[in-house]
Amino acid sequence: MGRRRSTLPERDPGQVRHRCQPGTQRAAHERDRHGTGPPSIAAAAAVAAERCHDGDHPVNLVNTFLKDVTLRKAILMGLDRQKIVDTLLLGKTVVPPDAWMCIQTGAWCLDPNAKHSPYDPAAANKLLDDAGYKLQDSGDCKGFRADPQGRCVRLHLVTTTLPLREEQEVVIASDLQSIGIDILKPFANVPSSRMFGSCTAGGVIYSHNFDLALYTNNYSYPAEPDSLAYTAYHSSQIPTDVNGCVGQNTTYLSDPQLDQALDQARLSVRLSERKDKYIAAQRRLADLIPEIPLYQAVDVEAYNKKLGGYKGNEFWWMNQTADWYTNQ
Repeated sequence: MGRRRSTLPERDPGQVRHRCQPGTQRAAHERDRHGTGPPSIAAAAAVAAERCHDGDHPVNLVNTFLKDVTLRKAILMGLDRQKIVDTLLLGKTVVPPDAWMCIQTGAWCLDPNAKHSPYDPAAANKLLDDAGYKLQDSGDCKGFRADPQGRCVRLHLVTTTLPLREEQEVVIASDLQSIGIDILKPFANVPSSRMFGSCTAGGVIYSHNFDLALYTNNYSYPAEPDSLAYTAYHSSQIPTDVNGCVGQNTTYLSDPQLDQALDQARLSVRLSERKDKYIAAQRRLADLIPEIPLYQAVDVEAYNKKLGGYKGNEFWWMNQTADWYTNQ
């Protein structure tokens, strides 16, 4: 939702949170080409939308505006993600929690008090007003907000040329306009090959060359949040030319508390201890908002009615062939 994230990473949201090892990177590329996996929106600060999970919207956490968690929180509340599910995805999926690292087969570690921020444009507008982001009635920013320093809050949104992503962009831009955030047009869409190219080759996501990004993310291994969370959120996993573009932390999120929770979780053998650390990580992520998860991905698997014992899953259709049998 898989999952999707938004940088502002549909990350759904496409969120928008990558940089993976070659095999993972190619897999993420294929998922985005075909629209599978969850989208999110990411931002170059801490809101990276789409990494390998669901549709999300990653955010560039070092962007002049998006480094402010108040703005990221307002974006999260200002996006009607359920409308995206109902109108573009036929209502066949759900909006994940604000921190989606423990969903689907990884739900064993889901925080029992997981935060689900509602769509609330009135609250988003008040949050921005109180933080000094004033709606302008004249000048260059007319109809949109300026930050406390008087700069127009204008952001680029980038995704691939996949038709579904392009439709989602229109909805996202409209929602953000209603809370005074100007998404520049035309949208900065690029082919998947450029979107997910290596940072040494000028790839948009791995080079951190975006404000808000929309793409898909998901686990590398069944039921194991570490396969996503460590590479996507740990500060050691920020891809750079120096480290050969290793890591998927494309929002440039760097937080000692989060790093500690992720480190302790992967070093714990007891499932209960790992769950406790993953819950701590989820709560920290929900506070930091490095990405905006848009919705959990939907995989459609068709099979003959003569096949019995089949159970769908988000990884591989032949995962439990030992249970299959033929109906007469």
